Formats: sequence, structure tokens, C-alpha cells
Amino acid sequence: VFDKRRRRFKTSKWKQSANIFSGKKKIGIIEVYYQKKMPVMDEGPFLKEERILIDTVAYQVANAYKRIKLEDTLKERIKELSCLYGVSNIIEKHGSDYKKILQGIVDLLPSAWQYLEITCAKIVMNNEEFKTDNYKNTRWKQIADIEIENQTVGFIEIAYTQKMQTLDEGPFLKEERLLINAIAQ
Repeated sequence: VFDKRRRRFKTSKWKQSANIFSGKKKIGIIEVYYQKKMPVMDEGPFLKEERILIDTVAYQVANAYKRIKLEDTLKERIKELSCLYGVSNIIEKHGSDYKKILQGIVDLLPSAWQYLEITCAKIVMNNEEFKTDNYKNTRWKQIADIEIENQTVGFIEIAYTQKMQTLDEGPFLKEERLLINAIAQ
């Protein structure tokens, strides 16, 4: 219950709640309060229909949460596939001009990572360096060696310019590791 006069939420001893789950993990709770004593019904002052309603709302919120998480995951995979397609286009466009190819790839890479606005990239190959305009050497980075005929000739580095939450590999997704490795090959 929201107290309009004081603009704050008020609890009471007359409460009904339902947990919100994503799989087996509890991700939230819905709580409904009566602010004054009500007659005793099926579940304290609450009717069985109110229990059904709050459980249904919790179920719908959980489904919406799952759908949003799935949509976010699909958006990330689309970015990664677009990056691979973009690398292919860059190679086709620039033919044998390896400097334009490597600079094109390094400029493309940040768009495939989760946090585009803080992502920078660098490719070093045969002691030549290609990097994004915003490149900074930070501790939050992924590196993949570039190998040709079993010889390491350089590397690709993706870095975040600021600290982010810990995910699969530091602040990076496991799919981002797969992507950087695929591009380095």
C-alpha cells in the first residue's frame, strides 16, 4: 500500500506474498498488504481468489523476466554473428591490403561486445599495431593469439575502459571468448 500523504510504502501484519522464480532461483517477491484488520477468510484476511491472483501475477512476472533475458541473449548472439559477417566483408572489400583489413577488423570488434560504449580493441601482428581511437591499456581485457602455420604472429586484444560486473571470464561473456578466438584463427 502506498501512503499518498507521506509518499511512502507501508507494510502491515496482514500480508500475502508470492515468490517469483526463474527456474529454481528466487528472483523476487510480490507482497500485498491490508492496512486495517479485515474479516478472517481463506488465508487470513485474503480470499482464495486473491491467492490465485497473486500467484498468477508472480508467474506472469517470472515469464516476462525469462523472455527479456532470452531477448537480451539473442541480441548478443546477433551482434556476434554480425561481427563475423563484417570481418568477411572487410576481407572481401580490401583484398590483399592487410593493413586496411586489420584496421577495419579492429574498428568493427567493439560493436560485438556487450558494452560497446566502453570497449576498445587492438590487433598486433608482425610487430605492427592497429587499434581503435579510444584504445586504453586496462586490466579488463581478453587476448587471443593469432597463429599462422602453428606460429604465433600476433594477438587480438579487447578491453573495457572501466570496471564492469564479473561474468564468465572477468567482465566478459563466454561467447565473447569464443568470438575473439574465432576471429584470431
